[in-house]
Amino acid sequence: MENHEPNSQKKSRAEQARLNGAKSKGPVTEAGRQRSRQGPRKHGRYARSEAKGVSFLLRNEDPEQFALFRQGWLALFDPQCDAEQEFLDGFISNEWRLIRSQAAETALLNEEMRQRKAAVDPGIQHLSAGVREQTRLGLAVAGAYTNSRAAEALDRKINHLQNARLSTLQAWALVRAHVTRAQGRTQETVDPK
Repeated sequence: MENHEPNSQKKSRAEQARLNGAKSKGPVTEAGRQRSRQGPRKHGRYARSEAKGVSFLLRNEDPEQFALFRQGWLALFDPQCDAEQEFLDGFISNEWRLIRSQAAETALLNEEMRQRKAAVDPGIQHLSAGVREQTRLGLAVAGAYTNSRAAEALDRKINHLQNARLSTLQAWALVRAHVTRAQGRTQETVDPK
């Protein structure tokens, strides 16, 4: 179905939408302002389900297992405000993805060792069992990184997640320090000793 409206009419509609948007001043009532402030909670990255974070779980990953994983981290860090919670949720999802990426790397290398075993084993039979396993692994790593972009991609992903872990924890520590200072000032105001 073709649209026979002239371009000038389309432009005027777009311009009218911009003009109407510019008139908006946001919620006027206190109740409306409170609802607006809750927008990030309601529509945030982790608001898609009670299991928190199901949006990035793979089909073969158990949401209940992730919920337990998340609860363990929440109990350890005990977030005191929404900002701490946000940083912690990012940290938890990165930790989950890091574990997943490391498991994928292990599976990739195990498969590479399995595929190479018949070709490699005759040449390394004279080595001790431990050295044979290390040799198989070394050849598997060399093969995976030479013949597969998957290994390189996993390596980059793991490195990225480890860096994200550090920066998220640093940011969380700054927020925690700020919250602690703010709570101290509030207590001084309430209870000036």
